[in-house]
Amino acid sequence: MSAQDIDLAVGDITPAQLAKSVFRKRLRKAGTVTVGEKVKLKLEKRAATVGRRVKSHKKYDLLMVEAVGTLTSLDGERLVDFVRRAVIFLHRGDPIEWTRVKQSKDRIDRALSFLENHQRGSSPEREALCRNDELRNAFRDWATKANRILSKDRKVIRKKIGQKEATEKMVKALRRQAESKSSSGKRFA
Repeated sequence: MSAQDIDLAVGDITPAQLAKSVFRKRLRKAGTVTVGEKVKLKLEKRAATVGRRVKSHKKYDLLMVEAVGTLTSLDGERLVDFVRRAVIFLHRGDPIEWTRVKQSKDRIDRALSFLENHQRGSSPEREALCRNDELRNAFRDWATKANRILSKDRKVIRKKIGQKEATEKMVKALRRQAESKSSSGKRFA
């Protein structure tokens, strides 16, 4: 078509003809939810999720209560033995021993497992302590006792090392004296 033909054709179209040429279908919704139904579904979902976090934390809270209770019940030689075992377990632990402790039903082993998880920064154990101030303070008191025991052990070890070094110095001095006497005796002979 030429430009003149287009002008003629456009002039002939009326708005009624243009409206007839556009094909409109009615919108039919399928699978949609009304606002009332949507609100009802959200309320049901909210009701179902209430307390979910509390329920998930309950396991760790119970483990923490048992572990801190076990740790604070230890006293005397049992406490000293446990602290020494914990130091070895936490710093130079054997993977086979870790597995055994994790699967153990013994209260002391579970307390040791709790200490390991707490030291490694496992968030459920730390969060469990944060949620309960009374148990957190009891755990701090126990940790203070454990640190005192460890510092006493370190003092004993330092003392033994000092005695060993002093003994080695005395032995070296005696050897030097013996060597100097034997060498001076050979000069005069």
